Amino acid sequence: NTVAGAQEESMLQFYYSEKTVLNKVRNNGHSIQYDFERGDSIRSKNTNYNLVQIHFHEPSEHTINGVRYPIEIHLVHQSDQKDYTVIGIMGVEGGESHFLKRMETYLPLEVNEEKVIERSFDITTILPVKRDFYTYQGSLTTPPCTENVQWIILKSPLELSLEEVLKLKSNMPLKNYRDEQPINDRKVYLIHDVNKPN
Repeated sequence: NTVAGAQEESMLQFYYSEKTVLNKVRNNGHSIQYDFERGDSIRSKNTNYNLVQIHFHEPSEHTINGVRYPIEIHLVHQSDQKDYTVIGIMGVEGGESHFLKRMETYLPLEVNEEKVIERSFDITTILPVKRDFYTYQGSLTTPPCTENVQWIILKSPLELSLEEVLKLKSNMPLKNYRDEQPINDRKVYLIHDVNKPN
């Protein structure tokens, strides 16, 4: 269930650049991970969180209204106080994604293999125009499953082609997603974002 969020929950701003520097790409045995140099960030609840890395889960770890998506993209951010905010974007089969097509140019990668890139990478194209989102306090989904992580799940999915899904899938281990966990006493907020895209 979702409830209406307080005003501070809705304050989410993106500071992504077309010249983000992609440092390296690696296959860590659990997912394909793209590490970025410090520069891009988001601001949530009056705190800045720097983009650290992007990785993928196939299929999605979150479900929306009971629907599990073919791919879930995690944009992992960390504050200077070492707190995490993770943005989740669902992938749905449709047209080709310029963003994903660019990411896949660095594949395939064997387990524990990495490639140093050091090139600019436009991540602004991953964001939907309409940025309504769900948010809750949870944990990271990979060991050690750190607690007190702010999750932001964008409601609008990213369209990607079947070929793009299959290429990512071929580079990731089977079942690299964490099953749904009990919600317990957590509240999930649905926020209707009123910020204009930068």
